[in-house]
Amino acid sequence: MSNSRSSVAVFPVRQRSALIAVAAFLTAGAAAAAAPPVRAPETRVTARHLRLERSEPAANDTVASAPAAVRLWFSEQPELAVTTIRLSAAAGGAVALAPLTRDTGATAPVVAPLRAHPAAGTYTVWWRSTARDGHVSTGQFQFVIAASGSKAGAARGQ
Repeated sequence: MSNSRSSVAVFPVRQRSALIAVAAFLTAGAAAAAAPPVRAPETRVTARHLRLERSEPAANDTVASAPAAVRLWFSEQPELAVTTIRLSAAAGGAVALAPLTRDTGATAPVVAPLRAHPAAGTYTVWWRSTARDGHVSTGQFQFVIAASGSKAGAARGQ
């Protein structure tokens, strides 16, 4: 018998496992590169979230006198418990609003009655609401209350 050593390297078990894992990874990567790409089927998803469709007073409108309430119509029925409407004057300060209400029906507006009649000037309506999908929607718009004797009525053909 000969005392010569074999030229085959002997690796501990952990090193052999690591080498096998690397070889498997490289083989899988080469196979994936050769295969045609897999594409997901094309689908068109359109997110439908609550949005303001119209209001009274209308956005950027000039009204002859202070409205009794702000009314907002949405694209879907909002969750009234999490809906907020604020009204503020351009000169500063919030206008007091009564608790929000909504008539029954899918197209009924959310109503924010004013507790006082604000003076002439520019006002901003801030709103925030959520529909059944849980997505929060927010927005704002302005309207103007004309000073008495102004041309607001004449501009609208009254």
